[in-house]
Amino acid sequence: MPPEHPFLADESALDSLVQRWMDGTLPSPEWTHAAHLATCAWLTFDYRGEDLAQAMKRELIRFNTAVGTPNNEDRGYHETLTRFWCARVEDAVRGHATRLEAARAAVETYGNDRNAADRYYTFNVLKSREARQRWIAPDINNS
Repeated sequence: MPPEHPFLADESALDSLVQRWMDGTLPSPEWTHAAHLATCAWLTFDYRGEDLAQAMKRELIRFNTAVGTPNNEDRGYHETLTRFWCARVEDAVRGHATRLEAARAAVETYGNDRNAADRYYTFNVLKSREARQRWIAPDINNS
């Protein structure tokens, strides 16, 4: 994997990323799009579907609180984006035998596609308070 993702070097580095994220000691600058993908992939070994979305929500809110990011109607946790990315990551990691393989697959598939949701949602939907608070299905037909 690219050197800009040291948490994908080995299982220990990935586990360290996840642990520091969960306990709120991960510095905010290290909480990148790729780190989001890797932690979600890591969690797919314990959770799927709704349970994965709820686990990510719980940990994202906890992390935001630990680093001083408010979780309110304008900032912090975003329900629609979390569920969108959980579904993408689940698809990307299917069939991988280890958490590290899964995390690498998720980052390889979507690490450079941070704005993938823009192909499924209009700007106004993604930026709405409603989408931040509850799941909204894609409003762009991307079939």
